[in-house]
Amino acid sequence: MAESEPCVKHALLALSGSYVLDFSRSDKLRQLTNYHYATASKMISEGLARPQSHAVSNSNAIIAAVVLMEVDDVSRVRFCLPG
Repeated sequence: MAESEPCVKHALLALSGSYVLDFSRSDKLRQLTNYHYATASKMISEGLARPQSHAVSNSNAIIAAVVLMEVDDVSRVRFCLPG
């Protein structure tokens, strides 16, 4: 299942960390969140580079991680917009 894949775990931890950082500034948490974000991004790129992951049933983890990363990016942008 997708939730047991490492790339999904890192994407979820990046999303969770960025949410907590909105309310509590911590340099240690920022570093951990950035680590999980970078790791998830790297794993997604590596997964997309594997031809076998392009099959419909083999891409669930990559899709789940991409969706989580997209939500993370949107939430970060929302707080950067004026107004």
